[in-house]
Amino acid sequence: MKVFIIKFRLLYTLILGSAINCFAQNNYFTVNTEQSGTAFSFPVFSSPANNQTALKINRFLQLAELQLLKGSEKQNLFERVTTNGGGSGKKVLMNYIVQANSNKLLSVQIKESSCETECTNETRYYNFNAGNGDLIHLKDLFTAEGYPKFYTALTTKRTAVLDKQLLKLSAADKALMEGVKECYAASTLNDFYIKENILYLDGENCFYNTQKNQLIKRLDNFTLPEFKEYLNDYGKSLFAVSTNNIGDYRSYILPQLFESREISDSMLIFVLTPFYMEEMKGIYAYINKGIGFKMEGRVKGDELYLAEFENPIGETPYLYATYANNQIKGVLADRRKTITKPVNLIRK
Repeated sequence: MKVFIIKFRLLYTLILGSAINCFAQNNYFTVNTEQSGTAFSFPVFSSPANNQTALKINRFLQLAELQLLKGSEKQNLFERVTTNGGGSGKKVLMNYIVQANSNKLLSVQIKESSCETECTNETRYYNFNAGNGDLIHLKDLFTAEGYPKFYTALTTKRTAVLDKQLLKLSAADKALMEGVKECYAASTLNDFYIKENILYLDGENCFYNTQKNQLIKRLDNFTLPEFKEYLNDYGKSLFAVSTNNIGDYRSYILPQLFESREISDSMLIFVLTPFYMEEMKGIYAYINKGIGFKMEGRVKGDELYLAEFENPIGETPYLYATYANNQIKGVLADRRKTITKPVNLIRK
């Protein structure tokens, strides 16, 4: 009987440990690095167990960050953004870090520098559902009632950490930090990653270059007990509070990747991103050409209008469409709509 009890306890411990650590199953995706010299590196993911998800993630990242799909480059994968910054300056540096790589979550951090009349540095984070390739937003993971409470608690803690550090600065240096708290309070919370059930929120983009010189801590962390009560079923699955399949949960917050309903060599893929109020941004590419074209415009109700804001080189640089029920349906056309190409894009 004693031996049976010991074996049962050992089995229970192993099962419990497996459930707790399922978030920490590392290297679910194989990572290959595309490089150009020492200044540029970019990840390309693959997964024998889930190749379609890896393909979806690669398309999103390459379109959003590089304006070029792998296989369409002439010299290297960075040639579009190093010769054409699309209004934000040419890229002079781009590197990445994979912060999490499990069967639930793929978190990618991208740091880049762009230069035109002056240089700017930016850090971006992309968190993908490892089961279906959707881009995860923090709001996806919380209940409608819980998210505002979580947001308030998070902002209060971040501000308190900042205030404590400001006490160490001189009055002159403290004055240089103006605007950071306001940025925290208005943050969209896009700059996050999750590692071993700890949520990390990066405030890097709330600081100007001169403010970064003050050596203020800009990375805050939040442990699961601080927000567990606010999670919805999606969040509970991601943080291993439940054993529900992560791939069953979808995100309905933009940006996301849209693809032609019908699969073909000439199919269209599209990343749609909200900008401000009714303003929208997009970038599209045909799979057989692989070159991304940026667009800007607006959405009003379910009517979506976008136009290429770089010098239009194609015959159909305008998108006239409806956006409803996670579907973009309309036409790519010239200004007078004398030349049209039908567009029917869905989330896959």
